[in-house]
Amino acid sequence: MQGELRGLVAVVLGVTYAFANSALGNADLVIASTDVTVAQNQQNNTTTVTVVVHNRGDAACGPFDLRVGVSGTNTSAWGDHRIIGIAAGAATTRVVTVDGLSWKCGWASADVRNEINENNESNNSYSQNKIWIVIPSGRTIEDMIGVVNPQLTPELVILETVAPPGWDIRLDPQYAVIDPGQTLPVRVTYTAPPESYRHQPIVLTALFADGSPGAWTWDVHAFSLPQALDTVVCETLGGGDKDHPPVYWYDVTPAEAGRCDFHVKVFDAHPANYTDPTLPAPTWRFAVHQVGTDWYASWWDPQCENAIFDTFRFQFRNPHESAWSHWTTTIGADSDPFAQVVDTSAAHDLQSDGGGFRVHVPGACTGREKISRSACELRQGANRLVVKLVRGVPGDFYRIDAGDGFENEGILNARGKATAKFNGLPSGNGEVQAMWGCGKEESAAFTCP
Repeated sequence: MQGELRGLVAVVLGVTYAFANSALGNADLVIASTDVTVAQNQQNNTTTVTVVVHNRGDAACGPFDLRVGVSGTNTSAWGDHRIIGIAAGAATTRVVTVDGLSWKCGWASADVRNEINENNESNNSYSQNKIWIVIPSGRTIEDMIGVVNPQLTPELVILETVAPPGWDIRLDPQYAVIDPGQTLPVRVTYTAPPESYRHQPIVLTALFADGSPGAWTWDVHAFSLPQALDTVVCETLGGGDKDHPPVYWYDVTPAEAGRCDFHVKVFDAHPANYTDPTLPAPTWRFAVHQVGTDWYASWWDPQCENAIFDTFRFQFRNPHESAWSHWTTTIGADSDPFAQVVDTSAAHDLQSDGGGFRVHVPGACTGREKISRSACELRQGANRLVVKLVRGVPGDFYRIDAGDGFENEGILNARGKATAKFNGLPSGNGEVQAMWGCGKEESAAFTCP
């Protein structure tokens, strides 16, 4: 098992049986598009995946393993769960909770050890992935997705796209062999057609060459815009407090008419870290919330009673170090950054960061991540190296490399900490390298006796 699965709650729907396939027919295990749901709990710093497995064959099935997991662009966390069997026409549900909020995908794959003789082997898996992108007409943007191999053997995966006429979608790589349980980063390049101004559905599909376990799909909600209208300047050009943390602010100037909403895409996924927001009027609201796999800080006026017509400074305080990100202005009168979009940073890509294009937002790193200990001692006749990481973002991915093949990776706990122990290191001086998923890297020396 990769990562740390915090718990497992199993709820049985229908009747399950533990006897082998009947000679009168075959089982057919199915996980469909509506059978995988993902929910996140900011207070507990957890992600929960709920999976329903159906037997739509004409015979009961015996025991099999259900693999349930989450994944990001470069890593995954998963676990196997033994199902005692499912009667024909029945279903069973599993609910799995995993540490962290940074996962982009929830997925499940039934019968990973191929124990069940089925009518159809290509419908055993499904993943929930939703992506929102905003792109000016005729322009190109890039994004990353991660394709995980849930099987026990290496799998050849082939990536395909379905897009509306005029759109150009490129995938790199288009095919690759993925080792068991590993995640393949894939770069996706989107080019919108000229004179396009609408919401367009795009589907990215990863097909496993042998037909099993099925396919991963990504539902992309693409919004193309005709031109740049509004002006958004952040503190890097506007003077005042340019140092982070803690103050972040954005001067928003509408080009014409009024604006009911303003949104910035952020990377700190903990709403409690955002304090003291400024509001144009008492009717406005502020929230940090999840949209698909991304997080946004949104200001909005639910009835659009007090729209802004002149420059207003939207502001909050946050303890994280800054990163560059994108913004949208809308007139949807709600927290949805893609409801009736008027303008977006993507339409201002010829302008400078902080001066119309991207703005500063709280990053995924705290800026205080560090190796607090890297000590090697002789224990019961063998050297043991203990490495401790502190002050990270709860739920962030980490990797520790002590050299000579001694590696450890996982998820930071609810206090942003992790401890790794390596046994059997040789005598002498060494250096341990730590990498956090948010991008921070640090090294520390050690000496083994």
